[in-house]
Amino acid sequence: MAHITRHMLGFYRETAKPVAVQITELLDSVIDLYGRRIRNSGAVIEKQYDPVPPIDIYPGEMRQVFSNLLLNALDAVGEGGRVRLHVYSSRDWRDPSHAGVRIVIADNGPGIRKEFCQRIFEPFFTTKGQKGTRLGLWVSQGIVEKHHGSIRVHSGRQPGRSGTCFSIFLPGAEGGSAETVQTHQAAGSSAA
Repeated sequence: MAHITRHMLGFYRETAKPVAVQITELLDSVIDLYGRRIRNSGAVIEKQYDPVPPIDIYPGEMRQVFSNLLLNALDAVGEGGRVRLHVYSSRDWRDPSHAGVRIVIADNGPGIRKEFCQRIFEPFFTTKGQKGTRLGLWVSQGIVEKHHGSIRVHSGRQPGRSGTCFSIFLPGAEGGSAETVQTHQAAGSSAA
C-alpha cells in the first residue's frame, strides 16, 4: 500500500514551472511503473522512439496522461495483445507552422464503436462498464490542452484490423509552452 501511495503522490507533485523533459524517458518511467502489470497481462509493449528534442512540460501531469492511456490499452488488448508506443517529431495538425513532438499509443484490442469515439473525452463517459473513474480521458484531454497540445482518437473494429490509437501532439518551444498557457489563464482570470 505504501509503495502504491508513493507512486500515486508522484503523479500529483509538480514543479512550479514546466521543465525540459525527454518524452521517451517519461514514457519509459510509466512502463517501469506498471512493469508487473504488463508482465502479468501477457501483453507486448512495442516501442519506436525516433530522436526528438526535449520539450517543456509539467512531467507529473503528462505522466498521468501516459499512465491513463497505457492502462486503457492494456485493459483493451488482454493476454497476447500488443501496445505500440511511437514518438517522433511532428507538426500540429491544427497549425502546421508549429513544430513539436507526437506521441502515439496504439493497441490491437477490439476497438471502440464510432459513436463512442465521438464522446470518449466527455466526463463520466466510459466504454468499460463499472471499471475506472470515468474521468481519465477527460482529465487527460485537459492536461494536454493546458500544454497547448491536442489529443485525438481513431479506432477500428474490423476483424483482423481492430484496435485503438491515441495521438498526442505537444508543441516545442516556438509552439507555446504550458507556462505560457498558465500565464494567459492567470491574466484572463484577473481581468474577469
